[in-house]
Amino acid sequence: MTYNTGNAVPSCDPRDLLDNAESLDIRVNSRTERSTPDRLGVPRKTWHGMECDFAEDQIDRAARFDTFLASSGYQPLGDYAAGIELTARNQVFLYAGEYYRAAAATALPYTLTGTWATDSAYLVGVGDAVLRQDLAGGQGAGMVGWARQPLATAISTAGQMLSAQLMNVWEFASAITSKPDPLDPETWDWAPAFQAAFDVGGGLFVPQARYPVRGVVTATKPMRLLGLGHGLSVVVPDIGAAGTKVFAFETDDVTAEGIHVDGTGLATASSENKYAFFGGDGVTKFARHTYRNCAVTEWNFKGDDTKANLTVSHGFYIDNVDDVVVEHNVVNGMSGCAVFLRDNAGITVTRNKIHNSVWYPIHIAGGMFAGEISHNVISCDLATGIYWGGAIDLMNQHIPRETRSNGVQIFGNDISGVLSYGAAIRILSCENVHCYENKIHDWSIGTWSTSGGASAIRVDTRGTVVGTGNGPCRNVHIRRNRAEAPSGGESNQGVYVSNQFQSVRNPTSGVWVQDNDLISLDAARAFTTGVIFHGFEGGIEDVYVDGNRVVTLTGGSSPVSGAIGFVATNAQGKIDRVFIGKNVVSDIGTPTDSTQIGVSIGANTDNVLITAPSIIRDFYVGLRTFAGSGPSLYRLSDFVAIACTLKTIFATDETDLFGVVPVPSIASSSALVIPAFEGPRKTIVVTGATTINSCAATNHKGQEVTLVFEGTILVNDANQLKLAGALNATNTSTLTITSDGTSWYEVSRSVN
Repeated sequence: MTYNTGNAVPSCDPRDLLDNAESLDIRVNSRTERSTPDRLGVPRKTWHGMECDFAEDQIDRAARFDTFLASSGYQPLGDYAAGIELTARNQVFLYAGEYYRAAAATALPYTLTGTWATDSAYLVGVGDAVLRQDLAGGQGAGMVGWARQPLATAISTAGQMLSAQLMNVWEFASAITSKPDPLDPETWDWAPAFQAAFDVGGGLFVPQARYPVRGVVTATKPMRLLGLGHGLSVVVPDIGAAGTKVFAFETDDVTAEGIHVDGTGLATASSENKYAFFGGDGVTKFARHTYRNCAVTEWNFKGDDTKANLTVSHGFYIDNVDDVVVEHNVVNGMSGCAVFLRDNAGITVTRNKIHNSVWYPIHIAGGMFAGEISHNVISCDLATGIYWGGAIDLMNQHIPRETRSNGVQIFGNDISGVLSYGAAIRILSCENVHCYENKIHDWSIGTWSTSGGASAIRVDTRGTVVGTGNGPCRNVHIRRNRAEAPSGGESNQGVYVSNQFQSVRNPTSGVWVQDNDLISLDAARAFTTGVIFHGFEGGIEDVYVDGNRVVTLTGGSSPVSGAIGFVATNAQGKIDRVFIGKNVVSDIGTPTDSTQIGVSIGANTDNVLITAPSIIRDFYVGLRTFAGSGPSLYRLSDFVAIACTLKTIFATDETDLFGVVPVPSIASSSALVIPAFEGPRKTIVVTGATTINSCAATNHKGQEVTLVFEGTILVNDANQLKLAGALNATNTSTLTITSDGTSWYEVSRSVN
């Protein structure tokens, strides 16, 4: 109050008028004060206070009304017996199957005597009112029976609506006999319940829980198995002695979705292979299987970490089933394959996440037609690595050509981690395969490796020894892939194309290696060769190598010399009709050895066309042909060698398409023979290690020759060689000599 005079009521004092105005303003307009004192100090409710009191009273009245309603129902007192006291008219007891309460005229409280003839005069039956109340309660649904019935009319009842839903595995729980803890369903053996549902067929829903399964569950009728996904609807297998499979689908029209098979904690040793999802029976042709959003984890029955133990476990094993989709699944911890397919047509394996699958993460055993393997993420962090082949392994185990894998696309996959054998992607004895836009990175060679290295992508013949090959690959396109070199291994390749195990010429043909990035990161993570073709005994024809970016660390340990190289074991395995286009090839090493070659045309390689601008840099030799290579066409004006010791070395003295003479090579001998050539000077590479004692100078009068030595060679100051003393040449040493038609005279030398 401004004045707070304390004058009695009524007051004509203008000051009291102002104090009254202030008090009234607060009482009417305040939104925070629930009361305020008048000018005499008496608390008065504000309008805001009255609104709050009303709202609180409404809440209290509603709560009291709800309590009244709750207490207004029937209160069961149990069965009729002497001594039960009725204190309210809604109290009921059960007698002879009926409920009774105190009659309206009965004075309360009333105590039952236990003599029905006496008590019945004071009681009245309530009929089905108690039942109706119980049905309306929270447990009412549990009092209603139901049996699934086939639908024949439009849905109009609750029973029909329930019958229209997927079956629930709990509908078949009565089939379960093994219940170690009757109160804990996660200790029961649910295999009989699943089997009973599979025997009916149709759709089966698996709610969120863990379901131990101790035996094989087999579907012979179309089936849709539906769970809630990874970590939710979990099947816990225990099939060490009872069988080899968890779910076997020997039927058409199968969908498994959202089911998690978890082997965590199981004994791992086993004498037989195990399967989480097995599609088909290997004999009958089935169709239309889909495995989506499932998970298989810790599914390892191998028992040890040795290569000799071939007992393995597979996640999705589909044998002789067409139209198969395996997508969006998670597989982690397999001693076998995450996905194993054999004899299938119309296959899609896409967007799966696979970790630590140590056999083949994705394996096509053969007979796959019109398939797609795409956008899968494959990794491994085990020191041993993935042993039995590629992270993606397209293998043909069938010899008849008409049953070989044909028309398969491998694209958009991401591969990393530890591998130990073969290649990240292997394509063996297949036809019409398109491998593109895959990424291979951050990988290494594991401790199980026996080959000394690995390839990012390998094309070869499936076999073991000569004469066992299952036929060559045909029409394989390897395009727009990016592969970084692995760490470890003595001889790693980017793309390796070969044709082994053939007893007669049966060439691999139509191989395109185009627009790939094959990158060595450093000396510890390097490809010794980038793109190589090895004809072995079977041969290779119609090769196209163009637009690739290759970074290598080349050396003599490579199976084929050169960042891009070609060679065959013999004439039967000849590589024929080769086109080499505009590749960009470089080496991260120091060019000190003639095995460091940009493009290498080895023995038994014929009809090579090198055209379009190619850039070769940081090699000892840019382009080299070896003895035994056949006729070739070169456009050397387009062949750009940057920071190479020698641009070219040729096994024979030949010219390119425009008459440019490349550098030939000759073998060292006691009497060295320098081939005739035109022009005033020539550079020639001398190979071998035989001591040189003489060199005819006839027909070379006025010409100058620079000899570039490979290896260690002694050149003596003797006979026609008029030198400033003997030359102990080492690798890359040079000797320049000039002829007067009778002798050779030293001009200069260098020992590098």
